[in-house]
Amino acid sequence: MSLKSLEYFVKFEGDNKLQGGLKAVVWTNTIQMGATVTGILAVLIIGIKEVGISNVIKRNKDTDRFEFINLDPSKRDTVWAIIIGNYFYLLANCTVNQSLVQRYLAVPNRKKGNLSVLNFAIGTTFIVSTCCITGLVIFAYYYECDPWNLQEIRRVDEILPYFVREVGSVVPGLPVLFVSGLFSTTLSVMSSALNSVTGVIFEDLVRPSTDSFSEKKTCILMKIIVLIVGILCVVMAFIVDNLNTLIQAARISDITTGPLLGMFTLGMFFPWANAKGAFFGGISGTAVSLLLSIVSQAAIAHDRIQYPQKPLSISRCPPPTLSDYDYFFSPKEVPYDFNFMKEPHWIFEIAKISYWWHTLIGAVTVLFFGISASYLSGFTDPKLVNKDLITPVLHRFLPETKVSNIFSLF
Repeated sequence: MSLKSLEYFVKFEGDNKLQGGLKAVVWTNTIQMGATVTGILAVLIIGIKEVGISNVIKRNKDTDRFEFINLDPSKRDTVWAIIIGNYFYLLANCTVNQSLVQRYLAVPNRKKGNLSVLNFAIGTTFIVSTCCITGLVIFAYYYECDPWNLQEIRRVDEILPYFVREVGSVVPGLPVLFVSGLFSTTLSVMSSALNSVTGVIFEDLVRPSTDSFSEKKTCILMKIIVLIVGILCVVMAFIVDNLNTLIQAARISDITTGPLLGMFTLGMFFPWANAKGAFFGGISGTAVSLLLSIVSQAAIAHDRIQYPQKPLSISRCPPPTLSDYDYFFSPKEVPYDFNFMKEPHWIFEIAKISYWWHTLIGAVTVLFFGISASYLSGFTDPKLVNKDLITPVLHRFLPETKVSNIFSLF
């Protein structure tokens, strides 16, 4: 990520020389998010009305779907895995993600930048909580007739649109609104990502190779870059379709998200860290994150690891559908098996770790090896570190610096 590329986009937008740009992305994201939230809330409200809050709580409690006291990292989805593990994932996206930092630099002062972060945190908490509650409502709705075990859906990811199609028929246009919300979310994420990636590629890779670019040539080159990156994203979509569930496939980004969070944390909170520490820490964190992702995906792809599921019933499904299936389906816990590669056996134990923890593991790995490498190669004298590069929380503990202030975000 390059601050220079971020400043380039902000300056371009400020001069109104680029049609659309960051301002267009922000406004389209706002409209698209409105459609997404409206669709999710509409589905949630209708679902609760159909099932009833008391039934939602009772049915999920009876099937042991409320696991508040479970810190086992090998359990795929637990309350604490989502709260703690997902916190660090969102922390990385909120603080060191290119597209979000680009927005922070577009606001006029630090106060509004802090307000942007607060709004993002509140909005994300609301969306994640709403999605979790929606999952509980969907299970309660299909409590005695699960469509997945009836093979009416091919993957568990299809349960939400299936639910919307069934209950949304009571409100004309609701399924269309929900689908438009899904597409809006995709467009929102893609527009931000393409905008950010294009800026980095152009400013860090293309611009240094030539002396100067005219405004017309710059726009043409950036459009070409966007087109190429967009085509690559479409190709990757076909690859992701062959992975496990969509949410786990999306978390492949933890390969870089965790190490990136760790490197920024190392630089901001440890003034005695040096360049060698950052380098070896970053390499180590990326290697560990890559190993976690590859091993877990490989184990799942070869059916060597299957996460045990909670009981699902088809006891009240209407005939004749019921005659083709067992009366009650209660999956047994499948033991972890990593024999698809014989040695070393212990390596594949890490495949048990839930993907919710990958970001935290990557960040901690960077800090451990980064600080260790800095110690072995000689700590940096804090007096030689610019305070603007260190978090303000630590300024009172730092000695008087010998370096003048040469860097400021706002």
